[in-house]
Amino acid sequence: MAEPVLPVGDMVAARPEFIHFSEADVWTAMEKDDRGPIAAEVMRLMTEYMMGVKARECQNPSEPGVLVVRPRSAIERIAIQILVKQGPGFSLVTIN
Repeated sequence: MAEPVLPVGDMVAARPEFIHFSEADVWTAMEKDDRGPIAAEVMRLMTEYMMGVKARECQNPSEPGVLVVRPRSAIERIAIQILVKQGPGFSLVTIN
């Protein structure tokens, strides 16, 4: 059975003004100002991803499977990485 694939765009996408930043840019900006616009966008993305994953769990409680997420930008990848590391219940998320 194939892994369920949920592209990030089906749940949420980074705002256009944040998609050009590299991973290093995002981490540096968050370290300098954890309340700045980049950190706020990471938090927004994390919240949207959590809501999307929980909605999927509610729709298909008998199909735990592995959720494959394909971020399209560095800021999306970082938001997912933080969520997977810190969020209980997200251990079956795979980032491609």
